[in-house]
Amino acid sequence: MIKIEEKVLIKIITYLPLIFIPVIVLIVLLMNIAILESNHNITVENFTKNIMEKKDEILKTKIDSLVNYIEYQNSLIEKTIKSNVKNEVQKVYVLASQIYKNNKNKKSSQEIQELIKDVVASFNQHSSVNHIQIISFDGTLVLAPPYIKHLQNKSLLDYKDIIGKYPIREEIALAKRGEGYILDTFEIFGVHKNMQQVVYVKPFKPYNWYFKATAYFEDKNKDESKNIIQAVKKIEQTSDDNIFVIDYDGNILLDAANPEIEGKNIYDLKGKNFLDTYSKILKFVANNSKGFVSYKWFNPKINKLELRSMYISEIKDTNWIVGSGYYKSDIEKIVTLQVQEMDKEYKKQFNHLIQFGTIALLLFILLSFIISRYIKNSFASYRGTIELKTNELVDSNKQLESKIRELNDAQNMLVESEKLASLGALVAGVSHEINTPIGIALTGISNIEYETNLVDKLYKEEELTEEKLVSYIKLVTKLSKTIHTSLSNAIRLIQSFKKISVDQHSGEKRIINLSKYFDEIVLSLNNSLKQKRVVVLNNIDKDIELETYAGIYSQIFSNLILNTLKHAFNEKERDNIIEVYTIVTQNNLEIHFKDNGKGIDKNIKNKIFDPFFTTKRGQGGSGLGLNIIHNLILKKLHGTISIVDIKNGLHICFSVPYTKMID
Repeated sequence: MIKIEEKVLIKIITYLPLIFIPVIVLIVLLMNIAILESNHNITVENFTKNIMEKKDEILKTKIDSLVNYIEYQNSLIEKTIKSNVKNEVQKVYVLASQIYKNNKNKKSSQEIQELIKDVVASFNQHSSVNHIQIISFDGTLVLAPPYIKHLQNKSLLDYKDIIGKYPIREEIALAKRGEGYILDTFEIFGVHKNMQQVVYVKPFKPYNWYFKATAYFEDKNKDESKNIIQAVKKIEQTSDDNIFVIDYDGNILLDAANPEIEGKNIYDLKGKNFLDTYSKILKFVANNSKGFVSYKWFNPKINKLELRSMYISEIKDTNWIVGSGYYKSDIEKIVTLQVQEMDKEYKKQFNHLIQFGTIALLLFILLSFIISRYIKNSFASYRGTIELKTNELVDSNKQLESKIRELNDAQNMLVESEKLASLGALVAGVSHEINTPIGIALTGISNIEYETNLVDKLYKEEELTEEKLVSYIKLVTKLSKTIHTSLSNAIRLIQSFKKISVDQHSGEKRIINLSKYFDEIVLSLNNSLKQKRVVVLNNIDKDIELETYAGIYSQIFSNLILNTLKHAFNEKERDNIIEVYTIVTQNNLEIHFKDNGKGIDKNIKNKIFDPFFTTKRGQGGSGLGLNIIHNLILKKLHGTISIVDIKNGLHICFSVPYTKMID
């Protein structure tokens, strides 16, 4: 008959999973929805950021490549200009050298100089550069081009350019060292315009002159610049971004977005937006050389001003600025389209998550029914399990009592022999060792009996709660393990003792592992060893197998250990050690037994194996212990025994015939 408490407990077990499991599943589902939404938002944010960064990187790469192209073209122009001025100077130098060589012995220096100047002046009429000049090392302009004819025969040594340099002095210094190039900025006389020029000088040493040829970059760049602009336009046609090129003076060389303003100057344009934007660009490049800048610009697609991002860069060794950009709305359109696709994917994943959560919820509800039924059946079987455990413990107790009777019988048999009187101490030690696990087992059984009666009473009175039942099961399980362990230890001690006891009474041979057999002997003497706080070190070779009279080895080791406990150690001493180890020789097995006790007097060394000799006469010593060992080794094992050391404790060695067994 099911009691009221059991009915309540069964209802709790049945319905609690039906509430608890769905709640957990819903919480997990909501957490996954939140994670999905968070990941979606992060993905959209990262996508927008990546699009902007990718667009900026593409724009930067394009403009940097364009700048490299223009700089390369300019380097070719510079190379051509340098080559031209050098060639012109070399031609004049050859002519002057020839005139000097042909007339140096025929005419005066003044006449030769005039001839050279006439030839150079005639050469200038057909030169491709800005006239060749002749300047003396003291700075006097010996031959001037037409546009500075008024400076001929005057010193230019103190002439200073717009940046404060003295170009003539630099040219003279270079000419004195040899020929070469100088780049400087020179004012075009009469025009009051400063232009960058390349100068090539070559010394004419007969008169301390140097020939100088110049060419303005601007003159040569005009045609080449048109070619570069045309090339840039072709590049721009293959791109969606609008490229522009302006110079520092505000001249608009290229504006693909507004071609109608090309060739004009920003300061002449109408409209505040043009002036503000280009002024902002010029100011930015002056401070940063290159980089991104944002501004508002007219977007023809929507017919209004819109925010535009642009990458601009100056071109080295020129006064050009090149740049390109994009409207932010163009990027926003791309992002919007992609985000719409992402939203579709998000909704798809959301629906899948809801479907999966619903299926999981139904499965877990079904699982909860199965679990509830299983727990209900398990609960019903608890009572039977408890009774079964109790019966098993009673049976174990009966077996233990039977083993104890066997132990007592074995003890009585050992006491009968005077020769093996030492086994009395062994029996006492084993009995003491067994008392502990038996006591624990009996206590555990009594406790189980008490708790079982209590639970049975509560059950009959319908006051048994789930908490009390669970506590009782845990207690019984724990006590059962403890009792089982205690009884196992007791049985192991009894079996070990029984084996040793039988061996000592049996005259039959059997195969033993010497190391393991020694461990069993030590186990049977454990109580006596603990009383004297002695540690036994078993260093016997683990592979030694003997076919012998096991009882003889039991008597030898037992008597040696008991004799050592009686004579070698005081009860209050610590770190008492007995060590046993083996040495295998050709046909013999040496067994060494040593302790770290007080040793023996050298005067009795030769008497300790004599029968009835003892130093404990009247204190329980019979004088037969070592004599029995001596006789067993000599007569039964056909071996020898000797004393190795008596100062650092007693060290005894006995040797017996030994042949290694073959598997």
